[in-house]
Amino acid sequence: MTENINSRKDVYIISLLVLLKIIFGVYLVYVNPDFFATPDSDGYIISAKQLCDVGKFLNVNSVPEVYRTPGFSIILMPAICLDLNIKFYIIFLNSLSLLLSAYLISKIIKIMKINIKSFFIFLIFLLDPTLSRYQYNILNEIVVLFFISLMLYSFIFGLSKSNPYYFFIGFVILTISTFIRPMTIYLPYLIFLFVCLLFFSSKFFNFKIRYSFILASFVGVLLHFFLTQSWSNRNNDYANIRIFTTQSHVVLYEYITAGIISKAEKKKWIKYNLENLDASSINELNNKAKEEFKKALIQYPIETIQVGLEGALKTFLSPGTGQYPRMLNISEVNYQKSYYLFVIYGFIWILSLWFFSVYGFIKIEKNILFIFILIIFVYLTLVSSGPHSYSRYRIPFYPLIII
Repeated sequence: MTENINSRKDVYIISLLVLLKIIFGVYLVYVNPDFFATPDSDGYIISAKQLCDVGKFLNVNSVPEVYRTPGFSIILMPAICLDLNIKFYIIFLNSLSLLLSAYLISKIIKIMKINIKSFFIFLIFLLDPTLSRYQYNILNEIVVLFFISLMLYSFIFGLSKSNPYYFFIGFVILTISTFIRPMTIYLPYLIFLFVCLLFFSSKFFNFKIRYSFILASFVGVLLHFFLTQSWSNRNNDYANIRIFTTQSHVVLYEYITAGIISKAEKKKWIKYNLENLDASSINELNNKAKEEFKKALIQYPIETIQVGLEGALKTFLSPGTGQYPRMLNISEVNYQKSYYLFVIYGFIWILSLWFFSVYGFIKIEKNILFIFILIIFVYLTLVSSGPHSYSRYRIPFYPLIII
């Protein structure tokens, strides 16, 4: 009886928190609407509008968009096509994404038999200052967080119940997530290799896996390859650029390679001119990005490792609260003081979260589910760590940190 009452109280508290965050979001729409917009927001909105108007994924210049993938723009289409207020839409979309993410992670924790109340999982998702800050931005981060949580649940449920169907669904969700944010484009291949290793080394892992898992994983990878390759073919047909997204090469060239070289040579790196590039110029950039990164890697291996490690630290430890004074419209007189207070608060929060996460890492049973989560954690660390990493890059890690 007491347990039922406590569960009911937990539901009331969680519901109240969700409601208060939605009310705060509505308040922001009227008092600080500019906070919702980021440098990336317009690109998603314009492409969504083009999809509504002409049924094609185009950019602001009405030419085929190849820098971004269409996933998030498609998710924004109901608001754009129906001429709804995009800010209200993102508040409810992100609120639902956070709530469902918390639910899925609580289910994973039960599967893994981790001794913690689900209520605390919901509290972390709803009170975390980084997640709360990005909840009110027109960005794909919170939606991707949901898809990663759903993907993890499907894979872990499939492994724990020896159900290849759920494991295959994990690949489908992962592919959808890749079209929203391309950072997971290589993850299916890594998971497939893990399953093969598990199958052929079952005695070493002390975990038997059926042949049907190999088949499900192979079909999942094949589907992922076919769909991502189809999008690359689309880019080639419409823009003469045979690549899934040009964003990866821009990031590689202007972000990763530039960071390595500037660190090694202690000078600023001159950016490649990205304005008004034609197809041949973009192809040139793609080739140049690969060549320059290989050169930097060979010439400056120590600096490459340093940039990666520093990027990981920035991703993991950035407070994520530096924008709170702007969000709350704090006056110039108190802006700097409040900025430092919010940064200290965010830093204390993330350090506390990591403290409990490391404690859990030590205490958790080191079974096959743990190894699976660890592999995904390492993958995300490698693809997310760069010279200018910050709290936004940490969001996909939250399901893993909390588990």
